[in-house]
Amino acid sequence: MSMRRSLIAGVMVSLLLPGGASQAQEVSVEAWEELRELQAEILEDRIAIVRANLPLTAAEAKAFWPVYDEYSQAANAVRDRTEGLIGAYAANVDQMNDTKADAFFQEWLAIEREQLKVRETYARKVRSVLPGRKAIRFFQVESKLDAIMQLDITMRVPLVE
Repeated sequence: MSMRRSLIAGVMVSLLLPGGASQAQEVSVEAWEELRELQAEILEDRIAIVRANLPLTAAEAKAFWPVYDEYSQAANAVRDRTEGLIGAYAANVDQMNDTKADAFFQEWLAIEREQLKVRETYARKVRSVLPGRKAIRFFQVESKLDAIMQLDITMRVPLVE
């Protein structure tokens, strides 16, 4: 996993350098394959990753996993909405004008608000079934998984010309 973390850090740093978008395109095929492999693992094994990083007692697990299932459905709905926006953006990027750009921007902001609402709602629910340290640990794990997934989205979406 250390190699993967280095890869991700390298890609993220390349985005922050002058000319970051063009430099990001210079990421090697091997690096892209590694990143996509990691993302596929996260999608397939998200629950297993959470389980491995969130040690729970039997009583905590009994209370937590139903809340997690609800949270997962709500978070996936936001992710689906994001994917829909990206698809629409990709279909329109060559014909982008200020009106379309504003519409995409407004939808992106609405998705961000929805994502925050889901986190706030489930932060209270998770905190009601887990002690504080375990609740924050859960959201730290989720945040890291989301950041890795967001990196791919960020890399695939071209900047508006």
